[in-house]
Amino acid sequence: MKPKSAVVMTEHCMDPTVHLFPTEIPPITGDHMPPIIIKSSIDKELQEGDLDKVECNIPCEQEKGSVFGDGDYFIDGESWKITHGKNVKIERTDFMKDHFYSTQSLMSSVPLTNFDIKIHSLRNRPAIDFDTAKEKAIYLVNSDCSASSTKRNRWYDGVTGKIKVDSYAHCGHNIEVPEGMSISTPEGRIALMKQYRIVLAFDDTTSNDHISSMVWEAFVSGAVPVVVGADNIRDRLPHNSFINVKDYQKWDDLASYVEKVVKDKELWNSYHKWRDDDKILSALEATYEFSQTDPTCRLCRWAYAKKYGLGWDHTKQVVRSIPKIPKDKFCTTADNGLVSKPFSEHWVTKSAGGSEKVLEEDSEGESCSSLVADGDTVKAHRKVVQHDGVTDFIITESKNENTDTEIILRLKFPGVRNPDGACFYNTHTLVPTTRGAKVSSASIQDNVVKVTIIADWETSVRSTGEGIMELVIQKGSDESMEEDSPPKRIRIIIEDISPIHDKMTEYLASSFAKLMIKDFVDPVGIFFVDS
Repeated sequence: MKPKSAVVMTEHCMDPTVHLFPTEIPPITGDHMPPIIIKSSIDKELQEGDLDKVECNIPCEQEKGSVFGDGDYFIDGESWKITHGKNVKIERTDFMKDHFYSTQSLMSSVPLTNFDIKIHSLRNRPAIDFDTAKEKAIYLVNSDCSASSTKRNRWYDGVTGKIKVDSYAHCGHNIEVPEGMSISTPEGRIALMKQYRIVLAFDDTTSNDHISSMVWEAFVSGAVPVVVGADNIRDRLPHNSFINVKDYQKWDDLASYVEKVVKDKELWNSYHKWRDDDKILSALEATYEFSQTDPTCRLCRWAYAKKYGLGWDHTKQVVRSIPKIPKDKFCTTADNGLVSKPFSEHWVTKSAGGSEKVLEEDSEGESCSSLVADGDTVKAHRKVVQHDGVTDFIITESKNENTDTEIILRLKFPGVRNPDGACFYNTHTLVPTTRGAKVSSASIQDNVVKVTIIADWETSVRSTGEGIMELVIQKGSDESMEEDSPPKRIRIIIEDISPIHDKMTEYLASSFAKLMIKDFVDPVGIFFVDS
């Protein structure tokens, strides 16, 4: 070899040795879990004495003296930014830049809520006695009386024009708090609300999923709340459990209806039927079950799952016990050697007329890492490896003597529901690359999981049914691959999908997918240089 010259060792592509992430899945319980550290600046170097421990089932530490309040936060050792704030506007494409959110929106990576199960549990909370309760409304807003986004002062003025309203706080103040009572604690406010038929729960924002503690306290008290609040509040609270201001175009129309409810016992009682419906209560509890855990701990849980490629239950805000790519039971048995987890592998031939034939498989060695799929006139030899949260197939040989037949690798992903079929895209629109245009790719996804398949040659990738992806390894007209031919490579990327991203992830790659696509289309070359 001449000085300063180099060669790329093709065979190294068949035996990935470079790992971008830990090769061992860390435990999700026990004493040997690596800690997650939350800090206020991405470049800040923290020592052990700079950290406070956070009570959590995941080893969780945060910068000493810091409070998980409004602002941006970072995970030590990662580039992720988490913006924390009650009503921060979420940009749905920010996941592409490793920017995530912790807000009142239930679509946030780490959602916040005013619901406190210890105070706001709605089980065994009967309605107050209509006959003994005051034929009035109560109002307990203490600041930002006008609230430009909701104009709650105008709604308040409208209601007071029709019925009597006792306002104990600063806004509209017209009565003093009775001796021995308080409006500075949830318990005190609930006790006071129990004396009234109506609670005016007028919030200062219409942000999705934002429900003030005043609304929850009104439910606990047994009164009927009149709510100014989240645009999607109908989706979050029991049907016919509150009077929604959004149902009225004019202040007077709302006031007239509230006047009717406060005087009509039968109508008032109709707003309490949900209290004895176990199905409604169970659904509400499931939605806000995560509130039992402090948001700082939930941030650590989320970061732990993301950092180590583990599954994440967004609704419950807990790490899943099964990782995205299970390391055990990768293959069924050494006898057939087919991949069975987290997808099932099938080799078939398909003729131009549509008839199919399943190829016989023969595992080489004691695992499914090497397998030969054989037929009368076709043959395919592949290797498979898992690394860095992805699965790679390396096709080292394929022969097809039938000009009207395709050799197909069919992968089935149980549980994935993609009724709209697959999304096809050019990999080069997702990541910069030095390779030519002959890269094939497609993805399927539902609201939980996304599967992306990439091949490093020009071929057909398609979805023939829900949870099914097919890739044409060789057409009959293609030249056969011999053992000494350059291998064909396939990469399968499986990701959890956050509800906030909706269908955007169908067209836009996450930072993890970009990294693994970049690694695939521009793999690390190993050079030997004679200087």
